[in-house]
Amino acid sequence: MADQEVKPTTGSEVGDSEPKIETKPPPVPAHKTPPSPTHSSSIRLHLQASLPRTTDKTAPPVVEPKNINLNDRDPNYLNDIVKFYSIEFEDAFAEPEGTHSFDAVWKTSYRVFSGTKLWCYRLLTAVFAVPCAFCWGLHFACAIFDYIWTVQPLVRCCTIAIKPISALWKLLVVSFIDPLFESIGKLFSSIIINFKRE
Repeated sequence: MADQEVKPTTGSEVGDSEPKIETKPPPVPAHKTPPSPTHSSSIRLHLQASLPRTTDKTAPPVVEPKNINLNDRDPNYLNDIVKFYSIEFEDAFAEPEGTHSFDAVWKTSYRVFSGTKLWCYRLLTAVFAVPCAFCWGLHFACAIFDYIWTVQPLVRCCTIAIKPISALWKLLVVSFIDPLFESIGKLFSSIIINFKRE
């Protein structure tokens, strides 16, 4: 074996015999690079937009008008029968052949009849439509209030009161009435009637 060359060690080298371990941070993969500030701000804005907006529940509800169709004011055909009973000029007045009035008189009568009917209805609605709407709104509000706070609790109270009676009646029927009528049915099922012609 060849002689190995041994280097003398000094005191400083003996004291520092422990190896020093240098720790380096692991390399960051390419797909896990920290997001840029602009990217994080865009994510934050996206999350804020996706979160539901909280509204103040203590605020009173605001009645907003719907899209009212001013041309078709009877979309559900509630007063379609009025069209059938609506009286036009031709339904009330007619001149047979040979008894015609002046053309100007006939045209004027038509205009007066149609205009009077139209503007009388408009004046009546201008005066009484808003009070009638108020009264009927109050009436339907009272009807809804009565149903919610009177009728429905009363129905629920009657249901609770009748339920024990229903259970007792069901027990009575199953225990007594069903066996009784089943026995009577079996009794009469054994009867045989024969008819003979003499």
